[in-house]
Amino acid sequence: MARSIAEIPPMTRGVFVRLRSSVPEISAVGLIAVAAVLGWLVWEYNVSVALVRHTVDVETGISDVLSIVQNAEAGSRGYVLTGDDAFLHNDDRSMSIYESELDHLRHLTVDNAEQESTLVSLKRVIEARFANW
Repeated sequence: MARSIAEIPPMTRGVFVRLRSSVPEISAVGLIAVAAVLGWLVWEYNVSVALVRHTVDVETGISDVLSIVQNAEAGSRGYVLTGDDAFLHNDDRSMSIYESELDHLRHLTVDNAEQESTLVSLKRVIEARFANW
């Protein structure tokens, strides 16, 4: 059963009144803490999104380079099979696009030494294949 404030002993009543008068301050501190945690979570989310976006950009660049190499190989095969010089233009165009895509990949991987060394190896392999066509 609920008691009125008059029924509460005087010593306890003082604590109750002080607590009741401190509710706005306690609420403000709680609200600030929640806002700080929420701000940190949003910041962490944005960092994660940026990392995922960067990874997708690198993977897309690698796929683009693979596509360019496959296109050049197809052009070389077309020339070998038909003797038509039009297929050689495909190789020239692929080589120029390849250089720009590789520069783009180099720019994306500048922050990762392992990726940079892998890119150097990839470049050697691709240029050896281009040299053999």
